[in-house]
Amino acid sequence: MRKTCPRSKLAVLEGNHDNAVLRMLSASAPLLVAGFWESFARDLDFERLGVEWVPETAQPLKRGKLRLMHGHVWHRVQETGTCTAPGAP
Repeated sequence: MRKTCPRSKLAVLEGNHDNAVLRMLSASAPLLVAGFWESFARDLDFERLGVEWVPETAQPLKRGKLRLMHGHVWHRVQETGTCTAPGAP
């Protein structure tokens, strides 16, 4: 993507498949998953790559008039009628 669009802003939106295993493990082995998301973007070196990690709680990501969100977040929008995730700024 960087080669094709070198000046574009890249973002990775956390989705339900990204955290499904972690949610299951959190119930039975919370110490195993403690701090995982905090180190995820750092370990993949997103900062050096110029990639923004957008957790579910920060979705929708606003880019001008455009709102970006993972599909499972959209289902919540349809159910609640609001475009703000729980805990979103």
